[in-house]
Amino acid sequence: MPDKITLQVSAQRAQASMLGEDWSCAQYFLSKQSRGADADSWQTIELKTGDVLELELEDGQVLLVAAEDAPRYLGAGKIDAAGDLTLQLSESLGGQLPPLAELTRGGLGRWLVRALRVFHVSKSVPAVAAFTLASEFEAQQLAGHPGLFQLQAGEWGMQAISSMPLPPDKAPCLLFIHGTASSTEGSFRDMWRAQKNAQLAKQYQDRIYGFEHYSLTESPISNALQLVQTLPKGACLHIVSHSRGGMVGELLARANRQGEEPFSEAEIQRFLQHGKNTGRKGYEKDAEGLRELNALLKAKSLRIERFVRVAATARGTTLASGRLDRWATVMLNFFGVGINIAGKTAPILAPTSSAYLLLKRFLLALVKERTDARILPGLEAMMPDSPLVALLNAPDVQLQASLHVIAGNFQGSGLLSRLWDYLSESFYGGQNDLVVNTPSMSGGAQRTGGIWQKYAQGREVTHFSYFERQETLIPLLNALAGQNQDFDRLEGPSTTALARGGAETLARDAAPIVLMLPGIMGSYLAIGSDRIWFKFWSMALGKMSRLRLPPPSEQDRNVNTDGWDDDSYTKFAQYLHATHEVRPFVYDWRLSLETAAEQFGVALDQALKDGKARNQPVRIVAHSMGGLVARLALSLPSRVDQTGQTSRWDVLSQLPGSRLIQFGTPNQGSHSIAAVLTGRDPLVQKIERWVDWKHDMNEFIDIVRGFPGVLELLPWPKANGLAEDGVNYFDAGVWAQWRQRDQENRRARGDELSWEPAKGAGDGWPVPDASLLQQALSVVKKIQNAPLRPDLTLYVAGNKSTPAAVKFDDQGVMQIGWSTQGDGRVLWKHGAPPDVPVWWTNAAHGDLLKHTPAFSAYLDLLVHGRLVGESQSVQDTRPSNRGDEGMVYRAAPRYVHALYPTEEEVLAAALGKRIPSTITTTAANTPERAQVRIYHGSLANTALAVLVGVYSGSGLHGSTGYLDGCLGGALSQGLAMGCFPSRLGEAMFFPQTDPVRKPGGAVLVGLGGVGDLQPGELTRALQRGLLEYARAQMRPATPHAEPIQNLTVASLLVGTGNSGLATSVGMACLANALRQTNATLHTQGLNVHFAELHVFEEEECRAISAANSLAEMLQQDERLQRAIEFNGKVQNSSGGYRGLLADNTGNRGWHRVHITRQNNTGNALRFTLISDQARNLVVEEPDQRQFVDGLIAETTGTCADHPGLSRALFELMVPNAFKASLADVQGMILAVDVHAGAYPWELMRHQPEQDGPPLATQIGLIRQLATPHGRPGAHPIRNKKVLLVADTQSGLGKLTGARAEGEHVCRLYEQHGHEVTPLFETSLSPLTQHLFDHPYQVLHFAAHGVVATPGKGYTGLVVGKDAYLTPAQINKLPYAPELVFINCCHLGDMGPEAKPRWGELAANLATQFIEMGCKAVVAAGWAVNDAAAACFASTFHEAMLAGRTFAQAILAARQQTYQQFPEQNIWGAYQAYGDERYQLEEGEDEAPLHGQYVHPSQMIAELAQMQARLSAYCDDAARQRYQRQLEVIERSARTSFYLNGQVREQLGVTWAAMGEAFWERTIEHYRAALSLEDSGASLRTLEQLANLEIRKGKALHDDGLIERSKALLENGARHLDQLILLCETSERLSLRGSGWKRLSLIAKEEGKINQALQHMFQDYQKAVEYSEHRQASVDYYYPLLNQLDAALLLHARGHTMAARLEKTFAERIQAAKDNAEQRNAQESSFFHQVASIDAERTLALWLALMQADDPKALTQTAPFNDLLCKYQALFKRLGSRKDHNSVGAHIEWLATLWPGDGGASNAANSIKQSLQQLASQLSRC
Repeated sequence: MPDKITLQVSAQRAQASMLGEDWSCAQYFLSKQSRGADADSWQTIELKTGDVLELELEDGQVLLVAAEDAPRYLGAGKIDAAGDLTLQLSESLGGQLPPLAELTRGGLGRWLVRALRVFHVSKSVPAVAAFTLASEFEAQQLAGHPGLFQLQAGEWGMQAISSMPLPPDKAPCLLFIHGTASSTEGSFRDMWRAQKNAQLAKQYQDRIYGFEHYSLTESPISNALQLVQTLPKGACLHIVSHSRGGMVGELLARANRQGEEPFSEAEIQRFLQHGKNTGRKGYEKDAEGLRELNALLKAKSLRIERFVRVAATARGTTLASGRLDRWATVMLNFFGVGINIAGKTAPILAPTSSAYLLLKRFLLALVKERTDARILPGLEAMMPDSPLVALLNAPDVQLQASLHVIAGNFQGSGLLSRLWDYLSESFYGGQNDLVVNTPSMSGGAQRTGGIWQKYAQGREVTHFSYFERQETLIPLLNALAGQNQDFDRLEGPSTTALARGGAETLARDAAPIVLMLPGIMGSYLAIGSDRIWFKFWSMALGKMSRLRLPPPSEQDRNVNTDGWDDDSYTKFAQYLHATHEVRPFVYDWRLSLETAAEQFGVALDQALKDGKARNQPVRIVAHSMGGLVARLALSLPSRVDQTGQTSRWDVLSQLPGSRLIQFGTPNQGSHSIAAVLTGRDPLVQKIERWVDWKHDMNEFIDIVRGFPGVLELLPWPKANGLAEDGVNYFDAGVWAQWRQRDQENRRARGDELSWEPAKGAGDGWPVPDASLLQQALSVVKKIQNAPLRPDLTLYVAGNKSTPAAVKFDDQGVMQIGWSTQGDGRVLWKHGAPPDVPVWWTNAAHGDLLKHTPAFSAYLDLLVHGRLVGESQSVQDTRPSNRGDEGMVYRAAPRYVHALYPTEEEVLAAALGKRIPSTITTTAANTPERAQVRIYHGSLANTALAVLVGVYSGSGLHGSTGYLDGCLGGALSQGLAMGCFPSRLGEAMFFPQTDPVRKPGGAVLVGLGGVGDLQPGELTRALQRGLLEYARAQMRPATPHAEPIQNLTVASLLVGTGNSGLATSVGMACLANALRQTNATLHTQGLNVHFAELHVFEEEECRAISAANSLAEMLQQDERLQRAIEFNGKVQNSSGGYRGLLADNTGNRGWHRVHITRQNNTGNALRFTLISDQARNLVVEEPDQRQFVDGLIAETTGTCADHPGLSRALFELMVPNAFKASLADVQGMILAVDVHAGAYPWELMRHQPEQDGPPLATQIGLIRQLATPHGRPGAHPIRNKKVLLVADTQSGLGKLTGARAEGEHVCRLYEQHGHEVTPLFETSLSPLTQHLFDHPYQVLHFAAHGVVATPGKGYTGLVVGKDAYLTPAQINKLPYAPELVFINCCHLGDMGPEAKPRWGELAANLATQFIEMGCKAVVAAGWAVNDAAAACFASTFHEAMLAGRTFAQAILAARQQTYQQFPEQNIWGAYQAYGDERYQLEEGEDEAPLHGQYVHPSQMIAELAQMQARLSAYCDDAARQRYQRQLEVIERSARTSFYLNGQVREQLGVTWAAMGEAFWERTIEHYRAALSLEDSGASLRTLEQLANLEIRKGKALHDDGLIERSKALLENGARHLDQLILLCETSERLSLRGSGWKRLSLIAKEEGKINQALQHMFQDYQKAVEYSEHRQASVDYYYPLLNQLDAALLLHARGHTMAARLEKTFAERIQAAKDNAEQRNAQESSFFHQVASIDAERTLALWLALMQADDPKALTQTAPFNDLLCKYQALFKRLGSRKDHNSVGAHIEWLATLWPGDGGASNAANSIKQSLQQLASQLSRC
C-alpha cells in the first residue's frame, strides 16, 4: 500500500457517528449533480491503513472494501513523485468491476454509488479482533448456550437438554443442524411459519431436536464431536442440515460406512499431510478430533437412516476462498441490509439490534485485517482446498444409506446477480444460490442407496429461502417420509468411466484404413498392468511420482500404453468403423515427439503396405500432439519402399483418397504449456488440489517439466529466435527471470498471515532444465523443417477462448493474453499451416473428436477431402467472435478460488475439454423402459445369453459348468488360458458359436472372493457385465441414423445363495444395474438398449421373493419406475422346484462369520455375522490376546485334549451375541485375516458338559483367508495327478508314521484312477524338480516342518539339512494345485510373525497355497501324533475320493479322529481353508452334511430339486450321480420317513424322472404312497401310477412277459376309469387316450387295433373339448395333436374319420401351434416348443395322405428335411434324453401302425417309409 492514500469525493458529508466503542464512521452522500460540478464540491479524505470503506450502491446493496484495496473498486488513480496515491469518487465506480451498460442510467456502463461510509478504528484493536468478535457474535446468536435442544412440535420453542433420550422402540429422531453464522431458529423456524410443523409432529411426535453450535470459531469436526457425545447408543437419526451444517452431517454419516472404520488411520494421515501441504493451522488438533470421532461413532453404533442436505458446502464454497472481504460483503447484505428478491426486501437481523451491531463490527474487523479464511476454523473448513473437503469427498468411501440433496441456483437479473458474480469471482459454472456454489451441494461420499437431488432455480431461490418456499419445502418433507418422487437420482459424486479403449484394432477386411492418434495426455500409461495415467484413486493416494521420467540411463521401467481416453475418442472410432478399419495408435506423450514419430512410423508403414495390398487408401486422424507425431513420421523415409529414399508422404500419395487430418494440432506450439509450467493452467491447479495430496503444485510441475513431449509444445520460435509474442520460450534464462519476477513466488506476504502460506502458492515454481529445453528446441526445428503437404492435409479447428501471450506487469503479476481465435489450447494461426485447407467447428480442443454433430462432416473430409453436402456443425469460413481483433490480458493467479474438483473436471482440464456440468435435472429424453420377466425354472430353457457370476478360484461347476458344456468348452478353454473373469468387476462375454444350440452365450461377471461381495460392488459388477454384452452385440456405427438396437439377456440372481447376499438384495442390484446400464448407453448416444431382462431361478420361494422385492422397489423408487416395467408375476418354466432348501441368503444351514482385527494397531477382534436380516450382526470383542495366548500355548503345546481349556477359549473368544446362533447351524465359514487366523477356533467346545463333543466334530467348520496378497490369474489344475511327499532327508529323524500314511494315501488315489508320484524320504533336488516340472491336482506332504523364531531361521517344510521349502518357492509355482494337505507340525500357524511380507518374516506354506488360488488347503497347526494324523488324513482323502464336499470330508475326518483318539486334540489341530462346496470327485454333493434329515420337508425339497435338474438338463454322468444321491436319500427315508405319503410320492416322481429302467421302483413308491394312513399322497399320484402301469405293461408285453403285462395294463385302465368317474379332467382323459395308444401296439388283430385307435380318438377329443370349454389356458395342443394323429391313422386304415375333419384340419393345426406358443411364452419348456414342430409334422402327414403331390407333404424331400432339421436343432438346445425319446417313440408308433408292407412304391408305403426314416434319424440325436 502506498504510504498515503487521498480520496476525493463529490459528495455531501453527514454528521459522524460511532459503531460500538472502537469504530467511528464518516458518512458521505454523493451529489446527483456532481457531473460537471466545480472543484469546490469535492470532499478530501485521507485514508489510513486499517480504514474500511462501505460503498452503498443505488439499489441499497453495499460493498465492504479495505482502504488498501480501494483502487480495485475506484480506479487506478494518480501517484505523485512522493509515492502518494490520489483517488476520485463521484457517482459511479471504476476499477476492475465489469460493465453494466444494460443496467445503469444513460447506458454509461457504471456502478452507481448512493453513499460512502468510511470506518476508522477509534482505538487500538487487538490483532485477534476478528476472532474475538466472531466469538461474541456467535454467543449472541446462540444466547450463550450451544448444545442439543428439543424443539416443540406445536408453537415454536426450544428446550436445552444434556443428551438425547433413546426412544423405547428405537424410533427415528429428527435432528436439525444449522449453517454458518446462524442458529437453529435462524435456519429452520421458517418451517414452523409455513405450518409444516404439524407434519413433523405426526411423523416424529416429540422426537425433534436441534443442535446449536459455533460455526465460525470451531471446525465442523469439533462440532460433530460435541454432537455425538449427546447422542444415545444405537440411535436412529433423520438429519436435516443447512449450508455448512451439511459438513457436520456428513461427518456423522460416516457411521454408516461400509466395510471400513468411519475414519481410517490412512485417511487421517492424508488429512494431516493435506493440512501441512496447504499451510493450515490447527490440523493436528482436528486429526486428533477425527480419531476421537472415529472411536465414538463405533462405540455409539448410530444409524443415519435419512439425511436431507440443503445447500450444503460439501465441496466447499468459493466465497470462503482467499480473503474474506467478499464473504463479509455477502453476509452484511443478507443479514443486515436485506436483499431485494422478487420485490421483497427483508434483512435477517434488524439494523438496530445488538446482534446486527456485533455482526457489523465483526465483518469490519475481517475486512480491516484483510483476513484469510484460515483464521476462523469454521470458515476455513469450507474453503474448497481444505483438508476436510478432501476428506468428505474421498472417492473410496461408500456409506450404507441414501442421501437427499436440495440444491438451488439463483437466476435473478440486474445489479444483484452481477454483484454476486463479481464478489464470488469464479463460481463454478456460474451457478450458485448467492452463497454456495450449486455443484458443491451434491458432493460428498458415495451412497449405496443413491444420491437424490431436487434442483430449484429462479429469482426467488437464495441461500436463505429453501425453508419457506413450497418448491423445496415439500420435497424435503417427502424425503423425510422416505419418498423420492420429487428427486432425480444422480449417478454419484463422480461418473466418469475409464475403460481401456484404443488398445485394439477395429478390423474390417478389405476396407480403407484409418490410423487414429490421440493428443497429449490422451493416451493412458501403465507400469505392467497397473495404470499410472489416468488412474483416479491411485493418483489421489500420492502415486503421481510414478509419472516422473527417470534419467535416460535408468529408463528401463516397464511403462507401456494402456489405451486412450474413451470419452474423447471411442465414439468417433466406432463411427469410422462402419466404413473403415480403425487402427488406434497410442503413445507415451511424456517422451519426445521424435520417439513417438519413430514408433508411429512402424505402424504407418504397415498400414501403407496393407493399403497397397487392399488397393485402399490410408487415412490419418490426428488430434492435438498426435498431429505433430504424424507430421514428423510422414516426413521420414518409408520402409515400404525398398530403396528407403521415398518419404512416407510420397507413398501416401500413391494411394488415392489417402490424407492426414489434424484436429487442433499446435503446429507452432501452444501458450497453454507455458501456463502449465508456471502453475496457471486449470490442469495443474485442479491436480494440485485434488489428485495428489502428497505432491504440492511445484512438485507436480517439477515432474511435468521433465517431459520432453511437453517442452516441445512450447510456443515455437520464428526465424529471429523469438515466438510471435517476442519471447524465447526455450531460453532457461527467460524462465529464471519470470520466476524471480513472479510475485506469487515470493515468500513474504507482508502481515496478511502470521504463518507459512500454502505450498504451491508461495514457494516458487521450478525452472525448466536448460539442457532439456535445448533438446526440445532441436526437435522443434526438425518438425519445422518437415512441412505438411497441403494436397494431402486438412485441418479442423475448434472454438474457445485461448491463451495467446504471457507477460508480467510492473507489480510482478503474471498476466495471460486471451484471444477468441483459438480452440482453448491452440490459436488458429498457430495451428493451421499456410495453404492447408481449414474447417472450423464449435467445440473445445479436447472435445473435437467427441463432437458427435460433426461426425458426418468429418467423414466427408476424410473420404472426399471436402464437405459433400451442407453441414451445420462444420464450416469452411472462420467464425466471427466478439473481440476478434484484440487480445485481452487478465491476471493469472496460481491459486484460484475454485471448488474441490471432480474426476471429470481433472480429466477435462488435462485434455482441454469443456468442464462438464454436474447439475442434473430431469431429462426430457430418457431411454425406454426395459421389461423384467422372472421365471421359476432352469436357465436351460433360454436361448438368450445368460449373465452369471464367478467367484475367485471357484472353477466351473453348477451353472458355469452347464454353460461350458453348452458353449463347446469355451469357458474351460478361457480358464485354462487365464482369460477368465473372477476378480471383482471383471466381465467377459463368451458367445455361442453353434447357431442351432442354446443359450446364446455366457456373460461372466467376476465377484471376487466368496463371502466378500457387497451390494454396491455387485451392482457395478453386473453393470460392467451388461455393458460388455452390449459392446459385443453393438452394430458398427454408420454415417446414417440407425434405429435403436434392442437387446434381451437372461440372468440368474447373481451373488445370492452360498452364504451370499439376500435374494432381495440381489434382485435390487440386478435392477439397478439394468437401469444404470441403459442410462449410460443413452447418455453416450449409443444406438443400443436393453429391452428385456429374463431372470431365472429354480427354487420357487426365491423366485417369489425376487418378484416381491422388485415389485416393492418399483413402488418406492421413482428412478426404477422410469427405467423398468414388471408385470408382478412369476412365470413358470421347466426345471423349477418347490420347497425351502435354504434361508433368504441361500445358506442351507451354513453361516458366514468374518473375524478380523479391529484396527491397524490393537488385537481386538471384530465379528460380523452375515445373515439375511436387514443388517448383519456386528460385534467388537475386546482384546483378549494377552490372556488367551497362555491358554493357546498350553493347549497347542501338547497333543493331549483339555476340554476345560477348550471351553474357556470358546467363552473368552466368541461374543455372547454369537453363541446363541450356534443352535441351528449346520456349518460355519470363518473368514479370518492373518491376525484372527492365529487362534485355534477348531479347538473350541460350546457345551457345558464335561464329556460334550467339540464344536468342530458336530458342525462343518471351514476357514477362508481374507488376504490382500492373492495372486491373480492362477487357476487350479484338474488333471488327476497327485504328488505325495512322505518324509524327507531332513536330518531330524525318520517319521515312520509318515511313510505308512503316505503308502495308504497312495493306494487310495491309485484305486480311484489317479496318477500318483510318491516321494519317500526325498531330498531337495527331486522334490523341486517334480514340483516345478509337472502340474499336480493334489499335493500331500507328511514331513517335518519348522517355524522360524523372530529374526532367525525359516518357516516351511524341511527337505534337507539347512534346506527348506518356503513360501518364497511356493509363490513361484506356475500353477495352483486344487487340493493341498500338509501333515506337518506348525505349518498351519499364522500368528503375528506371519504378518510382515517379504524382507521380514515369511508367511507359512499354508498361507501361500491359499493366496495362490488353491481351492482347499488343510494344514496342521501344531505338532501332531503319527497315528492320529494318519487317521485324519486317511478319512479325509477317502471322503474326498468318494465325492463328498470339502466340508463333509473335513467333518468326517474330525469325527473319526475324535472317536478313535478322544484323549488327544488332533481332531482340532487341522485348519481347513477353502470352498466348503469343493469336490475332488463328482459324488453325493447334495447329500445332507450329517447324512440324516430332521424333517420330511427337507427330503421333499431335495427331491423336488433333483426332479427339476433331471427334467432340465442331465447327461449320463449327471444321471449316475443323481442315482447315487437318490439311493442315499431313499436309504435315509427307510429309517425315518418311509411311512410319509408325500415322501414316498416324491421318491416315486424322482425315480420316474430317472427313466424307464426305474419304473418298477416308481410304481412301488406310488402304490405305497396311496396305501399309507396319512393320506399324504395326491390324486396326481394315482394319475401317474395309472400312466406308468400302462406304459410298463406295454414294455413287459414287448419283452414277452404277457401275464405280468396283462395285470399291469388292467390295473392301469381300472385306475384311470376310477379317476374319470370321480371327475373328468383333460389330463385324465389324455392319460386314458395315451393308454389306448399303447394298447393299439399290443393288439394283434386288425379289429382290436382299430378299436383301440377309435377309443384313443374319442378320449383325446373329449380332452380337447374339456380344455377349450373349461380351461382355456391349459395345454390343449397335446390332446389335439394326438387326436389328429389318431384320425390320420384310422383314415389310412380304411375309416373315414379324418375326412370329417377335412374342412377344419388346417384350422386345428394352427390352433395347436398358437396354443403351444402361448403356453411357451407363459412357461418355457421343451414340450411347448416341440409341439409347434409336431403340428407341422401332423400337417405334412395330412397332406401326404390326402394330397400326395402337395410340395409340403411329408413324403416330399424338402419338407421332410426341414422337419428333421427343426427337431434336431431343438434336441440340441433343450430337453433330456427321456424327452427326446418320447417324441421319437410317438413317430415310431405312427410308422408301426401305418398300413403298408414297405415293398411296392405306393402312397401308403411312401408315407410309412418317411415316418420310419424320421423316427430312425431322431433316435440318433
